[in-house]
Amino acid sequence: MRRAFVAAALALACLSGCRVGVTVGIDSQADGSGRVRALVTLDADAARRVPDLADQLEVDDLRAAGWEVEGPRPRAEGGVEVEAVRRFRSPQEATQAVEELSGPNGPFRDFHLRRSRSFFKTRTAVEGTVDLKAGLEAFSDDALRQRLGGSALGFDPADLERQVGTPLADIFDIRVAARLPGDVEASNAPQQAGSRVEWRAALGEEVRLTATAEQWNARNLVPAALALVTGVAAVLLTVRRLRHRR
Repeated sequence: MRRAFVAAALALACLSGCRVGVTVGIDSQADGSGRVRALVTLDADAARRVPDLADQLEVDDLRAAGWEVEGPRPRAEGGVEVEAVRRFRSPQEATQAVEELSGPNGPFRDFHLRRSRSFFKTRTAVEGTVDLKAGLEAFSDDALRQRLGGSALGFDPADLERQVGTPLADIFDIRVAARLPGDVEASNAPQQAGSRVEWRAALGEEVRLTATAEQWNARNLVPAALALVTGVAAVLLTVRRLRHRR
């Protein structure tokens, strides 16, 4: 999916005043399964000026690794989007999916989804780093450099900024979101709503992400509560019978 991100970035070389959104999300269930989702959006102006975006995206390697890729498809508010989803069955597979998404030297680093379970609660934690200190070049890789004759992107980001008259950090909206089972009890995310947390990462910055949530294990608690109630009722009944005999 990094190549899809890069393709969207390259498209900006001939655009002016367009917006590109990149969102990476981790949705985790209490049993440790879930999905990693990557979404690239182009606004209506960008979509109109890049009608052959589908031909520019190279996602065969992702599909071969088990990713489901859809798009470009129209968005209700205008523009187009490309989505890649990788389902996982364990926290370890979630970590592997993010590594596939970013590559060995990509911007998403040291991502881990961890899950611990006691009789009463399940605790889920996510952590990682988004390193964009290299700017757009963080989305490049060796294969792309080889195709571009050694250049990371095929253009000078500084020249592009001068052409469009807007800082690239204002053109790209890069976010990382996580939806964890239960209630989020600790997080450094600036945005939080229910079980969902979200961070924004600007070009030129590095953002560290941490979030932890806890959920009661209802499947364990309900039988335990019924057993307790039954036990208490049995004790009370026994005491009542003994008193009646006396």
